[in-house]
Amino acid sequence: MVYMGGDNGMSDQVYADLAEMTAVGSTPQVQIIAQVDNLPSDPNPTTRRYRIEQDTLKLIADLGEKDMADLAVLLDFIRYCRSNYPAEKYCLVLWDHGSGWYPKGLSQASIIYDYTDSDSISVTTGELNLLFTEIRRTLGKKLNLLVFDACLMGEVEIAYEVKEGAEIMVGSEGLIPFDGLPYEPILTGIVTQPELTPKEFAQTIVQNYADYYNFVDVCLAAVDLTQLENLGRELKNLLEYLRGFAQDTIFVTGRNQVQTFPEDNIRPPRSTDEYIDLYDFLSQTKVIAPGQYEPVLSLLDSIIFANQVSGTYYPQAFGLSVWFPDNYLRFKQRALSYLGLGFAQKTGWLEFLNQYYSSDDIKPPMTHLRISEVGSKNNFTVYWDAVYDFSGVTYELTEVTGESEVFSDLANDTNNWHLSASGFTISTHRYFSSPSAFFSGNGNNLNCTLKLKRPVLIPHGGLLSFYLYYNTEENWTGDRFKRDILYLEIATDSVWQTIDSFYGTSPNWTECRYLLNPPLARFGFSYRTDSSVYLPDGGVYIDNIKIIKFGNCRTIVTNYPDTSFNIFNVARDTYRYLVTPTDGFGNKGVVSHFASVLVKNYAEPYSKPNPFFTGCDIICNFPDTAEPKVYIYTLSGELVKDFKFEELERSDDIWRVWWDGKNWRGKEVGSGIYLVLVKGKKFLRLGKIAKVK
Repeated sequence: MVYMGGDNGMSDQVYADLAEMTAVGSTPQVQIIAQVDNLPSDPNPTTRRYRIEQDTLKLIADLGEKDMADLAVLLDFIRYCRSNYPAEKYCLVLWDHGSGWYPKGLSQASIIYDYTDSDSISVTTGELNLLFTEIRRTLGKKLNLLVFDACLMGEVEIAYEVKEGAEIMVGSEGLIPFDGLPYEPILTGIVTQPELTPKEFAQTIVQNYADYYNFVDVCLAAVDLTQLENLGRELKNLLEYLRGFAQDTIFVTGRNQVQTFPEDNIRPPRSTDEYIDLYDFLSQTKVIAPGQYEPVLSLLDSIIFANQVSGTYYPQAFGLSVWFPDNYLRFKQRALSYLGLGFAQKTGWLEFLNQYYSSDDIKPPMTHLRISEVGSKNNFTVYWDAVYDFSGVTYELTEVTGESEVFSDLANDTNNWHLSASGFTISTHRYFSSPSAFFSGNGNNLNCTLKLKRPVLIPHGGLLSFYLYYNTEENWTGDRFKRDILYLEIATDSVWQTIDSFYGTSPNWTECRYLLNPPLARFGFSYRTDSSVYLPDGGVYIDNIKIIKFGNCRTIVTNYPDTSFNIFNVARDTYRYLVTPTDGFGNKGVVSHFASVLVKNYAEPYSKPNPFFTGCDIICNFPDTAEPKVYIYTLSGELVKDFKFEELERSDDIWRVWWDGKNWRGKEVGSGIYLVLVKGKKFLRLGKIAKVK
């Protein structure tokens, strides 16, 4: 089964390769069926099915215009072949341009670019994986052999995506010449020896390719996909062990010397190429812990059962490449897309790379909260979604009451702001809320500032919120990053400190949220570029700036690894909770949106601390009209101490009274459990406290 996506720059090559196939043709033992598509400008612009016969193409069907990147179209082709040409062994050739796992050309493609329908088969969204899951279901078994006649598909990432639907994969770590696979010798081999096993046929494909392109710089390998799960497990174990060594110079040396593969044009490999040979890299770095490497290297030796190189470009190409950018910026630009790959999810490769660069400035994403129902004793649980980060995440849970908006600026004028001479302006070109937003301008050597004129009073803390749209020329110049950055700065004791920075490209407007410390909120933005920056549609837009002040605010827990927290016996009130994620490099993510809970009942009295040793505050919760007394009893009902309402103190909406741990005679009481009764006008609450020595 040969699936030829020629509705692109490969349109003319369709005919050259079909001619190679007809030089051999089908036999009763070997059926060669092709589905082809060409550009609209081609004399045959429609999608056709052929049985390849010797010296002729037998047209089976003209399907009209079809989107060859539509999974349903490809699956229908396979279903047709299964129904009309049932076989003991199935081989599928995917023929087209290839780009490996990451976006290049149309959408997030790896292979099959259909220009007429502006479509392609995506990898990082799971489309390629879904395709091969469905191929297995359609055939009732896995493909015996999958052959990529396309560039850069010999990646371990691609192998992971197709392993559910194929037993063996043939692909190239590097670029494949425009002429593609040599179909005449390949098909001659299988037609004359139809008894070949899939492994043997894969070996002949690899050998024929190397022979055909003798002295040309090419590489091709055959991979046993049935062992890939074992490889993933062993690689995960190895990478977990290596994280503590990830910044060792041996890895830098290994990365600089490893076999790489160009992504465009046939040229000598460079260290800046983003694809490297996995086996070569592990071999060069195994001196750190040879015993730890051995299971992975042994498996790779077994999995890559055929490998051939020709020419001088790929002397250390051993059959499977892996993504390993030479600098952090390139890693950051594509890392989030890479998360969609099965290889990334199963092996920890991203986490290893992140440790290797040791430059992590990627903030964890915002989490989302929810709260359980309130129990009979004013207990409930705050839950939030786990967020992923390459270096692990902990959480800070904050409790807020009595919040209110104290500052709002919709970016319609600059009355609230100090602007530098070459500062921000009002722009109607792009905004979050009509009709305008603050705009940084664009160009080189900019130093634009936008700083709040008057601080905002927030006695108990607050929350800063604003919306950003940015498109900056984030790039690597060879020895440094370009500076094209927006900084968020906050003044603490008259000293301006940078608390966040933004660069790269936001796909759309993004809300940014930060907790502010009391008693004053004063902040601003600075946008700076260097002499090498020029991006015609660049710059930063800021809109909908708000400050919310809190009536009360306390941190419940920090550096917390879990995603739920139990709250016990809180006073009657409305509570709002926020969660802030922080990664292993100290990057704080944006603060979540509020989750609220209304506690209708009054809390039981309790001590602080609990248990206490010598004395404690007894915390009480009651309506203002109750004016209660507080009684302390033994468990047997003997009165130990009582307090009049006038002895209670109120602070931050909490009533409390100090008990020194002595009875009404002035004698220190013993260790044990004591009852606390709060009794007033039509009000009664009973709680327990503990004293220890």
